[in-house]
Amino acid sequence: MRLGGKWFETPELEFTAFDAPQIDGTWPQRMAEVRKAVAKASCAVAVAFSCVNDALWTGNQNDLAEMLLRFSRLGSEGLMFRNPDANGYETGRSQNLLRVKF
Repeated sequence: MRLGGKWFETPELEFTAFDAPQIDGTWPQRMAEVRKAVAKASCAVAVAFSCVNDALWTGNQNDLAEMLLRFSRLGSEGLMFRNPDANGYETGRSQNLLRVKF
């Protein structure tokens, strides 16, 4: 594999799944299906698959502030809070998704 003008004998690729819009169900249900598909995946090269973690916010503002600081320090560009009961993927703006950019 060639990347940036360099040849790599054993390339290491990493894919992260954030959602699966083609799958019906709530976001936790869709991500469960993604995790199943990732577990079955096989590739000829070294590939790391991961899924974003679903963390539950307790509703406590101090917990939220700590979560925002922690992810900001890790270099994240923001957080997405989804309504876990919302069924189906929605495009565009939605009452079921809150994006917080740092």
